[in-house]
Amino acid sequence: MKTEFAAVKNIENIYDVVTTNARFYIKNGDGKVLFGLKEKETVHTSNPGWVSVMLKVISIVFLLIFINLAAYEVVKKRGWIWGFLLLTGPVLLLRYISYKVSFPFDYRSLELFDASIYASNRLHPSLGDLLVNMILLFWLISFFKFSAINHLQGVRNTTGKRGWMIIGALSVLTIILAFTLAGVIRSLIIDSKIPFDVVNFFSLNIYTVISFIILCLIILSFFHLSHFLLLFMHKVSDVPKYIKYVVVTICGLLYLTINVNDPTSISNLIVLCWLLIYMFFTAANSVFKYLFSKK
Repeated sequence: MKTEFAAVKNIENIYDVVTTNARFYIKNGDGKVLFGLKEKETVHTSNPGWVSVMLKVISIVFLLIFINLAAYEVVKKRGWIWGFLLLTGPVLLLRYISYKVSFPFDYRSLELFDASIYASNRLHPSLGDLLVNMILLFWLISFFKFSAINHLQGVRNTTGKRGWMIIGALSVLTIILAFTLAGVIRSLIIDSKIPFDVVNFFSLNIYTVISFIILCLIILSFFHLSHFLLLFMHKVSDVPKYIKYVVVTICGLLYLTINVNDPTSISNLIVLCWLLIYMFFTAANSVFKYLFSKK
């Protein structure tokens, strides 16, 4: 089934779907009005060419590279906090502007940003928005990790009541992180018309490839963020090692109990089990110990 009229392509650029004050009304077999069509006051009938799109995307990439290099210089001179703020501020501002206006071009006219392919919420109204958000998230997390790692390695171990509070807070953040990213993956499958049947190879399309790229970015983002959370758990020296697994389990089960009627509870329970296994193998991994041990 096609998502456009055969007679007039891009008719959505000419008419709005309304319920009142319509020029034309669409009725069902019983004569009941379903919706109406009203001609837009401002009509956008032209789509940007691929050459124009590529040039504008390249210009944005060079702008972001410049911001990244400037932030890196600030890290070397004034510390990772100021550098990360310098990077995060302009990136979030540009992304906010792109939600409000067609910046840097009318990207909503591209099929990648078509809500009929994928739409989840106001943050991710299309597959293109999800891709852009995941790229930016992974970029910011990677910059934060590799600019702050030397400083965080030198953080002193925590003991006593403060250590228990840190374990509890980090356990909650770990659960939120895992369940949130799992929800994005779940939404990518449920709220889209993207084929994921890898057995039927010829049913796959370019959006399947883009979805797998998004999945990789989600996994890598979780990997880097979880390292920081596990790092500070590891810095609590006087709490038995098994306690962090117990606290994470309690936090996860408490969340599942509160949302027991949520249809995602079963999948989140599986995510919780996977998270505990991940934490165990990450803590036992020699690479993890090398990254987060004080030199």
